[in-house]
Amino acid sequence: MNLYCSPEASVLLASFAVQAMHGDCTEEVGPIDLDKHLPKSVIDQYDMSADMWRDRIKRWWSRNAGQSREEAELEYLRVAQDLEMYGILYYPICNNKETDLHLGISAQGLGIYKGVNRITPRPFFSWSEIKNIQFKSRKFHMKTVDKSTISFRSRETSIDSSILDLCIGTHNLYLRRRQPDTLEVQQMRSQAKEDKQRRSVEQAKIALERKERQQMEKECKELKQQVELMTMELMKAQESVRKAEEANDQLAEKARHSEHETLMLYKQKSEVEAECNRLSMNNMKSEEALLRMERKAREAEILAKQMSMSLADVSLDANRKMTQYSSQTALVIDPNWHQQHQGHPGMPSTGSYHQLQSLEHSHPSSQQMMSRSLNMPSTFSSPIPSNPPPNLQNTPLQNSQNSQNIQNSQNPKAPPTYGSGLIFPPPDPSINQIFEQQTILMELEKSRNEYEKRARIFKEHLEELRGDIDGLKRDENMTVGGQNGTQNGTQTIQQHREHDAIHAQNVAQGFDKFTTMRMSMRGTPRQRAQAFDGM
Repeated sequence: MNLYCSPEASVLLASFAVQAMHGDCTEEVGPIDLDKHLPKSVIDQYDMSADMWRDRIKRWWSRNAGQSREEAELEYLRVAQDLEMYGILYYPICNNKETDLHLGISAQGLGIYKGVNRITPRPFFSWSEIKNIQFKSRKFHMKTVDKSTISFRSRETSIDSSILDLCIGTHNLYLRRRQPDTLEVQQMRSQAKEDKQRRSVEQAKIALERKERQQMEKECKELKQQVELMTMELMKAQESVRKAEEANDQLAEKARHSEHETLMLYKQKSEVEAECNRLSMNNMKSEEALLRMERKAREAEILAKQMSMSLADVSLDANRKMTQYSSQTALVIDPNWHQQHQGHPGMPSTGSYHQLQSLEHSHPSSQQMMSRSLNMPSTFSSPIPSNPPPNLQNTPLQNSQNSQNIQNSQNPKAPPTYGSGLIFPPPDPSINQIFEQQTILMELEKSRNEYEKRARIFKEHLEELRGDIDGLKRDENMTVGGQNGTQNGTQTIQQHREHDAIHAQNVAQGFDKFTTMRMSMRGTPRQRAQAFDGM
C-alpha cells in the first residue's frame, strides 16, 4: 500500500534525497530522475513539465548546501515522520457489526480508520491506555486501563499472526522506552553523544574550511576580475598608444606635405618675383619708348607748328603780292575776274594749314600711350611656421607621512594571590544529582526548542512550496496517469482525491498528524470503545 504524501512534502523530500545521494547542488550533476524521487500521482495532479519539477527540486536542493549525507538523511526522516501515514501499518478488520474498517498500528498506539480515509483515525487508543491484547476464537480482544474491551477480527486469517506480533512487539518497545536505561544503553548513549560531538567538531572544522575556501575562491575571483580589468586597461592603453603613433605618423606626413608645399610656394614665389622683375623691366622699357615717342611727337608738333607758321607767312606774302598784282591789273582786267578764279587749283590757298591740323590729330596722343601699364603683385606672403610646444616639466610628488604617537597603557594590576592551606568540606552527593537533573532538564528544553524551531521552518517551507505550485493544479475531472478504465485505478484516484481534500482541510485549520491524533483521543477509553462498537 502506498503512503499518502502531499505534493509540497514530496518536493522537499526529493531535495533531501538528492542531497544525500549527490552532495551539494552543482552543474556537474546530471538531470534528476523524477520517477525515483516523486510519486506519479503527484506529477499527474499538476500541469507541469518535467523540467519545471526539476527546477523546483534544484531550487530547494541548493538550500541544503553544506549538509553531509547523515544530516540530509536525518532531515529526510524528520520530514517523513510528520507525514500522516508514515510509521503506520494498516490491516483490514471489521467490528461486531461487520463494518469494513482498517486497523492502524504505530509507535503511538492503535487507530481505527473507516472507508478510504487513512489520515484521520476514528477513534485512537494510545499504548498507555491499552492494558492487554489477546487473540481468541479468531478474534482480537483489546482491554483498556478502565477495563473496557474492544473486539474485532481481521478480514484475512493469514494476517492474524502478523497483527498480534506487531501489537505485542510495539507495545513492549513502548514500555521499554518508559523504563530507565540499562548500563549498556547508557554506554551506547554516551558513545553516541561523543560521536555526535566529534562529528559536530568535524563539521565545524569542515564548515570553517569551506568558508575559507569560499573566501579564497571569492578573492581569487576578485583577483581574476582585477586582472581582466587591468588587461582591458592595458589593451586600451595600447590602443591609445597605437592611435597616438598613427596620429604622430599622420602629423609627420602632414608636416612633410606642408614642407613640400612650402618649398613649392617658395619656388613659385621665386618664379613670380622673376616674372615681376621681367615685367618691371619691360614696363621700364615701355615707359622709355613711350617717353621717346612723346618727345618725337612734341618735336613733330613743334616742327608742324613751324611749318604751319612758315606756310602762313608764305600765304600771307602771296596774298599780299596777289593783292598788289591785282591792284596793278585792275584797270586792265574785269573786276569780276577775281571771283571767278578764286577756286582755281593753280592758285595758292589757305587749305594747307587745315591739312596740317588734320595730320596732327591723326597720330596717337601721348596720353593714350601713358595709360597702358601692367599691374603685377610684387610680393607673396610666406607661411609662418608654428612654434613647437613647450616642454612639459614633471614635478615630483612629495609624499608626507604622519607619525602616530603610541601611548603605553598602564600595566594591569596583578591578580591577588591567595594563601594555601585552606580546608574545604567534602562535596555533598545530592549536589551531583541535582546538577545531573538540571543538565537533563536543560537538554530536554534544548531539544524541545530545536524541535519547535524545525517544525516552524518545516511548516514555512511547506507553505512556500504549496503557494508555488497551487496555481498549476489540474482539474479534478481530468484523468490521472492513465489509470482510468480499471477498478483499482478508480479506487486509487478516489483515495488520492479524498486524501487531498482531508489534507487541505487540516492545513486550512492548522492541524497536523499529531494534532488529529490528539483530537481522536478525546473522551475516555470506554467512550471511544463504545464509538468503535457503534461504527
